[in-house]
Amino acid sequence: MKRHIVNPSKKLLAALGAMSDFKVAATFGVRPFQVKFLREKEGIPAVASSVDVHHFQWTPEAERLLGSMPDTVLAKRLATSSAIVNGRRAALSIAAFERPLVEISTLVLQNPHDWTIAEEELLGTDFDTVIAELLGINKDQVTYRRNRLGIDPYRRGTRIQWTQQMLDNLGEISDGDFAEYFEICKMSVYIKRILLSIPTFNTLDFPSPPNIPRAAVKFLGKKYDVELAEEFSVNRLNIRVNRLIRGIAPLGRVPNELQFSWTTDMDALLGLKSDKEVGKDLGISGKVVQYRRRKLGIEPAMRSSLLIWDQQMISELGRSKDQILSQVWQCDVNLVRDKREELGLSEHLEARVWLESEIALLGRLSDPQTAKKLGISATAVRNKRNKMNIKPLISHKKFIWTKRRLALLGTMADERLAYQLTVTPSVVSKKRVQLNIPIWKSPHKGTWADPEAIAKLGTMSDPDLAKLLGNTAPAVFRKRKQLGIPAYVAQD
Repeated sequence: MKRHIVNPSKKLLAALGAMSDFKVAATFGVRPFQVKFLREKEGIPAVASSVDVHHFQWTPEAERLLGSMPDTVLAKRLATSSAIVNGRRAALSIAAFERPLVEISTLVLQNPHDWTIAEEELLGTDFDTVIAELLGINKDQVTYRRNRLGIDPYRRGTRIQWTQQMLDNLGEISDGDFAEYFEICKMSVYIKRILLSIPTFNTLDFPSPPNIPRAAVKFLGKKYDVELAEEFSVNRLNIRVNRLIRGIAPLGRVPNELQFSWTTDMDALLGLKSDKEVGKDLGISGKVVQYRRRKLGIEPAMRSSLLIWDQQMISELGRSKDQILSQVWQCDVNLVRDKREELGLSEHLEARVWLESEIALLGRLSDPQTAKKLGISATAVRNKRNKMNIKPLISHKKFIWTKRRLALLGTMADERLAYQLTVTPSVVSKKRVQLNIPIWKSPHKGTWADPEAIAKLGTMSDPDLAKLLGNTAPAVFRKRKQLGIPAYVAQD
């Protein structure tokens, strides 16, 4: 990834210091850390936020939303900062929104611990399990109290000092961009966002920790993460994140027999291929390879120089936008463009062109399986299948309603939840009616009844307009495409 902005325009340079780095990045289509690097190079001081506190007008409708959701989520809907929302809520003596992050045992609720100031000062200074043993109480009581006070779980290494500027911008950009900009670990960003119920930058849905089997939760900290991942066939990262969020200490150093032993010949492969490809050759994950490569100070291989064109990839050229293909293949867009032009193909700027043989696969395999076979995203497969009124593949495996799945009923459209759970909408609707849970009603139903909302389409990016209207970026995109309004393009 290039750190420098090549030949920045005069308008971009003029914007440095006049608005936040994140707003500059969104306006000119560059990465936030690139803006920061350029601004510091020019010796221009940063602007903490692009929101003017004194010009934000509170309406009765906006005030009624205070406390109904996390301050950070409401701030995104109102296109302001969480500090402004927090201050207004405190001024009106409205209690903050509370959402449990992990299941709390009945022991915590039935036998609450009388916390002293000295005990609360221990929270977050070590793993919850260690503090629980020190205080002689159940670890769930420690986790519950720490979450109620908004204290981060303990992690080994240097603790991150979260400033108000960092909190205001959390979720405004991707976790990767945020981590690069503030030079912290991406995992820390992800965990902090989940703890504060902050959705990702392209959605307003409440985030949740990665889903792992309940049986695996019981063994967190009692077995090695790598053992649990293998035993329950889940990603080791999901095991680790759930353990960290619950404040559970790892079992200890993984025994040598469970660790991967590196040889000189294996080290020689690092940097010659992508981490994922090396991992595939060695039968381990790309993350393990990445950790080893970074430990040895070896630069990663450039994806663009290693891209091997197979027949399937070549068949996709000219059928989708170059930018979309570069994202799917994780390479530089110039590589896609050069190959297409080399073959004398024109870029297709509309929706992807589907072949009859590809359409025949819809509904015969699951959407992710079809996507993997065609080398495209599962979302593109689902959209095409829905457009052609083709029913999804139905699994004959008995569906089990867990507490986590039951909690989702009525929080979104039955069709959307059905797709998320890979079942038919009737399965979701039947269970919702059985439990007497009212059907979900979209809060954005009347958005497009407002002529002013329609008039704003195409005047700014879809995500920015979605935040302004309190809607979602996909909803704005669909309406703009429906009316034939071109996408907003920032002018240099």
